[in-house]
Amino acid sequence: PYLRVANIKDDRIDFSDVKWMDFDEQEFAHYALRPNDILLSEGQSPEKLGQSAIFRGHSEPLCFQSTLHRFRADPNVTTPEFAQIVFRSHVKSGLFRRIGSITTNIGHLTLEKFRAAPFPLPPLAEQHRIVAEVDRRLSIVRGVAAEVDANLKRAEALRRAVLAKAFGA
Repeated sequence: PYLRVANIKDDRIDFSDVKWMDFDEQEFAHYALRPNDILLSEGQSPEKLGQSAIFRGHSEPLCFQSTLHRFRADPNVTTPEFAQIVFRSHVKSGLFRRIGSITTNIGHLTLEKFRAAPFPLPPLAEQHRIVAEVDRRLSIVRGVAAEVDANLKRAEALRRAVLAKAFGA
């Protein structure tokens, strides 16, 4: 089984549609994923170019397709969580789109261009603080989004109730 661009969503991996391909031993050794590898899309719609997710493991060994880049963090230099924040920031800010190339509405982020992208490297202790703060703030955002969704559903139910009452249905 292997992952491809379609499996990589913004900060998550969709395992619902994993494809299969034969890998010989050498290919398997090269493309096999390890927990904490980050997969980034090489070819994608321009606004999603470089979209990434951390691979946390799977019930069976998985490989990745060559249309994805793999980033494996050196634990002496950075953490996967901090690197993921950097990569998501590059997508959201449009940096990957600007440094990639666009052909017929498909963006390409070559390995050379990916390697040339800026990557801030504060000390590991500071990286951990940044990750904790980003996690804290994203948790708040998720809570607000859930509350907005619940209120929208409530408003739609009220709208239907008002229309039913007004028109005697």
